[in-house]
Amino acid sequence: MGWFRRKSETIAVIIGVVIGLSAAFYGYFRKNHAPLSQREIATRVLAEYVGKTARPKSVVIISNPFSQNPGRPAEVYAFQKASETGLRKGFGPNVEIKVVFPKLKPEAERDANAVSIDPTVTTPLSYLVAENAFDEIAREHPESEIFVSLIGLPVNSASSAFWLKPGPPRLALLLPDFKVLVDPNAVRAAFKSGKIVAAVIPKPGVLLPDGATSSDYKGEFDKRFILVTSDNIDQSLRLLLR
Repeated sequence: MGWFRRKSETIAVIIGVVIGLSAAFYGYFRKNHAPLSQREIATRVLAEYVGKTARPKSVVIISNPFSQNPGRPAEVYAFQKASETGLRKGFGPNVEIKVVFPKLKPEAERDANAVSIDPTVTTPLSYLVAENAFDEIAREHPESEIFVSLIGLPVNSASSAFWLKPGPPRLALLLPDFKVLVDPNAVRAAFKSGKIVAAVIPKPGVLLPDGATSSDYKGEFDKRFILVTSDNIDQSLRLLLR
């Protein structure tokens, strides 16, 4: 019971943090006392791989809508800036990048704590974004070949038009929680088909130290993260569904 109570308290804290911060990264990085520069490292390596593999001309970055609210803690804006900086460095100047913020469910806009969220999920925004949020972004940006999501996937992704549509938009994901897709075979198939080009996940058991990272960003990435692609999805699947 003590463990369950502590677990419930932790989830409550995460949900509260979502109001001001990117849920996927704040919970992970703050837990491990990691510097903000690690977010830039993760997004840069992700973008470099996607850029070389998919060769997109146009990319949409799906970001935390709460980061657009004024009066939030400084980390809110720093996290968003670091993400964009890493992606822009990784994709380079020849890729058009648009930053978008998906719509939230009306009840989430009023009170995020009022929304029912799986207590084991690490991306609460999966439950807070509107059910058609990603479909709407796809309609508004038909030219976009890649969606880079900084907030995970919506819980209804497997039945959404953007997911079921062959070809673009293809996906690149930062610290996603694939449990929202329910079926492990759907996750594997998405990588194998190229619908998901790549995902960055934390390396198991790594405690990220305080302090600045070195200029060897690829080496720093390898210490902390795993880049999951179609080449290693079979070996990495169990890590994606923890």
